[in-house]
Amino acid sequence: MTANSSISRELQNLKILERQSRRGLSSNYIVQLLDAFTHKGPNGAHQCLVFELLGPSVDKVLSDYHDAHDKLHPETVLRISTQLLKAVKFIHSAGMCHGGEGASPSAVVFLWLAILLTSY
Repeated sequence: MTANSSISRELQNLKILERQSRRGLSSNYIVQLLDAFTHKGPNGAHQCLVFELLGPSVDKVLSDYHDAHDKLHPETVLRISTQLLKAVKFIHSAGMCHGGEGASPSAVVFLWLAILLTSY
């Protein structure tokens, strides 16, 4: 999105997911958009997205475990994997797929393998 665009692709996609949630197909594993507004400043107009407070990313959790030479319990690996699959299923139910930098199917497989290797 450029500084003077009216709506970003990200906001469009979040609105699609919000409509999908209203149809009873909600996912607890997709970030919720709380508000969106435009800030006009000296460098143009910028779209601002306000999200719910989130915890650490999976990458950060894995890194912390790795740095501490610790292992995730198998139940934790199963819970993370289940949540990831539910989120992807929800996105697909809205007619979307997860893409972009670092989000290829091989990246998901790599993440899954990283979780497993960190755990054993």
